[in-house]
Amino acid sequence: GVYVCAVVYVGLVSQADNEEDADCFRESVPKQFSGNVAEVRVHYSEARGPCWARYLAQKLLGKQKYYLQIDSHTRFVRGWDRLLIQQLHMCASPKPVLSTYPPGYDRDAPVPEVGPPTALCATDFGPEGMLRIAGKVLRSKPTSPPQSLFWAAGFSFSEAKLIKDVPYDPSLKFLFFGEEMTMLARMWTKGYDVYMPTTSIVFHLWTRDYRRTFSQDIVDVHKLQSRSLARARWILGDAPPASDETAHAPTRLDADKDQPASSSSSSSS
Repeated sequence: GVYVCAVVYVGLVSQADNEEDADCFRESVPKQFSGNVAEVRVHYSEARGPCWARYLAQKLLGKQKYYLQIDSHTRFVRGWDRLLIQQLHMCASPKPVLSTYPPGYDRDAPVPEVGPPTALCATDFGPEGMLRIAGKVLRSKPTSPPQSLFWAAGFSFSEAKLIKDVPYDPSLKFLFFGEEMTMLARMWTKGYDVYMPTTSIVFHLWTRDYRRTFSQDIVDVHKLQSRSLARARWILGDAPPASDETAHAPTRLDADKDQPASSSSSSSS
């Protein structure tokens, strides 16, 4: 409804081509809500992975009290904003973060039925040495948000001060396996505790077989990724920095120079 739209602010990072993806930008934000949407638009060939993109998104934060981080291709249950705030205040921690892997949905079907939440569980270590996480759906809905051992980047809700305490590190370009572990470790050292919601609140389209991925069109992915992995392992205390480039402390984020020349922050209308 109008009330919900008026209190929700969106920070969007679009990694696309204005001509090839023109259909994605065909619809405009209604004029009365144009001030509620801020965007950074980057050509997909200049994309540098999720950590870098989320850093750009966090730069769009204003004076909002809460912060919800999601991936693209996400759908919501009705009343999701009120539900998230209620669930956050049910957590038994002064610094709670709601996070889990969202259940999937079908592109050609309605939003799935609401069910029990997904618990994040460790599985094994990947070839690069990073811990892999999998989701397991609970048999029933808990009465209060259970504490979680892990954190999911594609669905995270907290007070907005989390961004100031644990901002994204944009030097971790093309880091996929390692993003969640490094962020979780840094959150923990700042006193944050992760909880899973008591029910499914958002849904994600996990399949990619209907579209290209941006990394197919970018050169030097593996070189940048290897540097990011070395830095991530250093942050986690697993290895010394491989070079001076990876030897900066996680809180020293001198990153404005990493923004592409074509990016800009503006309100959509």
